[in-house]
Amino acid sequence: MIASTGIVPAPPILGGAIESHAYVVANAVASKGAKIHFLSDITPGAKFHPNIQTHPLHSPLRKFPVPFPTWILTHSLGGLLTAKTGYEVTLSQKPDVAHFHEETSAALYLSLKPRVPTVFTLHSPISWDGETPPRAEAAIRRLFTEITAQRVVRKVARFVALSTSVAQYFSDWVGLDRTRISVIPHPIDTDFFRPDREAEGISRQKLGLKGPYILFVGRLDPRKNVRTLLRAVAKLRTRPITVIVGDGVERESLMSLAKAIGVDSSIRFLGPVPVQLLPGLYSGAEFVVLPSLSEMSPMTVIEALSCGAPVVATRLSVLRDVITHGQNGLLISPTTEELSNTIATLDSDNALKHKMKDYARRRVLETNSLGVVADQLLAIYNEACA
Repeated sequence: MIASTGIVPAPPILGGAIESHAYVVANAVASKGAKIHFLSDITPGAKFHPNIQTHPLHSPLRKFPVPFPTWILTHSLGGLLTAKTGYEVTLSQKPDVAHFHEETSAALYLSLKPRVPTVFTLHSPISWDGETPPRAEAAIRRLFTEITAQRVVRKVARFVALSTSVAQYFSDWVGLDRTRISVIPHPIDTDFFRPDREAEGISRQKLGLKGPYILFVGRLDPRKNVRTLLRAVAKLRTRPITVIVGDGVERESLMSLAKAIGVDSSIRFLGPVPVQLLPGLYSGAEFVVLPSLSEMSPMTVIEALSCGAPVVATRLSVLRDVITHGQNGLLISPTTEELSNTIATLDSDNALKHKMKDYARRRVLETNSLGVVADQLLAIYNEACA
């Protein structure tokens, strides 16, 4: 049994990394012969492997992204519905193992004492890595991290971390035996997310993009630190077209800031973009920029790398498993000065960009392809059952 979040239907159309992860994992593991009960509301037209049986949650809240106070409500309701449905499926279908991807649903499911080996993958940013503005949100996220550690990570048969730093941190913090922890990255459909000039042409035509551009993809909220990206662009003598994809609470204020500092002519706010256009967008980008103050293991980084786009990102410990500085991207401090200097350097160094593009794709194929991740998960499920 594999459980999504109960927030956004799977697969998501306009954003939702956890839901995308759970959907891809379910299909990848099913393709290896496992029979999967998948807990999620379903996007119309979604394609599932014949070995998958879906169990809708009927969530009344299906909005993403949302402001942080509403985020608490969506996670609470989604978690409750997922745990309830998961327990019902456990009683009726008797799965060998249950795999949860969201803290609330995992904690509630475990509180019901289902007597099924449970696996949990943590997707939410950890409070100790980077910073989370504003203070109220940071305090709540710290509390969530502590609850997750005590109510979920301590109790599951296997804990799956998306990076080695997260695995090490929880091992040290809660005293968890490292044999119960596995590091498995995001799975990526590398046949879909691939360098594709034809898809690039379609995306450029539909979105009105001409010439070279750098790209940001993600939520527009304080944690993503897009303000620093805009200010970094403003300091450049030669300003590249900067494409901003995504939506969120800061969209209007970011557009106002771009106008106030005189960069609105070189910034393109596209809003949410259908996932079908993302491979073309990534393929056409000179490089992708992610100046986040806090992350777990952003799916957008791996999607970009799979399409051969180098990534300039904040020097967070959770990103060091994904980005090797100087090979498939650059890791920097999230300051205006350093980001501006890095953009200027990389934008003018075609040899370095080409080198990074070649390595980016190869690295993802080795570590994030569907078959690799599915084999790792099946090994964990078998160990948990044993």
